[in-house]
Amino acid sequence: MNKVKSRVTILVLLLLAAALYAGWAHYARRDTPITLYGNVDIRTVNLAFRVSGRLATLQVDEGGQR
Repeated sequence: MNKVKSRVTILVLLLLAAALYAGWAHYARRDTPITLYGNVDIRTVNLAFRVSGRLATLQVDEGGQR
């Protein structure tokens, strides 16, 4: 009877260790950056400025990158 208890205890500890490792591995993978490709179609933009007035020039072309 004692042998059965010790084997069950070892089995439970191994399963717990495997579950902890799987959880850690899943959490560690979450920190990797995700690269997405595609187009974003924006028709209307509402901007809020701290001062009133008009823009004299627009220094960015449509579809341009930073």
